[in-house]
Amino acid sequence: MIIKLVGAVTVVFFMWAYGWYMAEYTKKRINELLDFKKAFTLFADETLYSGGDLSSVFNSVGERCSGKAREIFLKVASSLYEKNCDGANEAWEKAVKDSKKGSFMEDEDFANIIAFGKCLGFSGVQSQVSNVSVATG
Repeated sequence: MIIKLVGAVTVVFFMWAYGWYMAEYTKKRINELLDFKKAFTLFADETLYSGGDLSSVFNSVGERCSGKAREIFLKVASSLYEKNCDGANEAWEKAVKDSKKGSFMEDEDFANIIAFGKCLGFSGVQSQVSNVSVATG
């Protein structure tokens, strides 16, 4: 009888702990995705109204963001400024892939974020703003 009671309490405790962990994980994932949504909106605004080059746009957006979005945007700005990549798309993809560790986002989230960078630097301002509109859904 005591063994059944201990087993039942153990099962209930571990199920509660797992539920709590999943709730925290989901909350952190949503916060990271919201950071990116904010960053993409800032990117569109900065692209439209600043008239600066991509490295300064990425730097400006990165300075106003937080979390993984900040990390990625500042890495891209640095790569573009130092010209140690073949273009904005390559800098974006490398920064996103380097930032996967320690993130709560899933592979599908990262695939969508990488897709955002496919048109960077190849089109005009309006096309890049349209790309942001598609990315933020």
